[in-house]
Amino acid sequence: MVRDKLAAMSDWTAENVHHAIQATADELEVGMGKVGMPLRVAVTGAGQSPALDVTVHAIGKSRSVERINKALAFIAERESQQS
Repeated sequence: MVRDKLAAMSDWTAENVHHAIQATADELEVGMGKVGMPLRVAVTGAGQSPALDVTVHAIGKSRSVERINKALAFIAERESQQS
């Protein structure tokens, strides 16, 4: 969900990144941390970073989406190995 929102974003600003993350949390009816922490790990590879919206914005749209895709592929691969 958040990956699709970020990928579709035409005006790449930290504020719009924040809105995409918040909108995803709202749609899923969860807190920001439930969306933000997995996103932070996917994009930065770490559990801590400066403000997530600023970090994702600074990394850039294409790199952020690419890193999210790699994280999702890694998770899918791990799940298939455990089955």
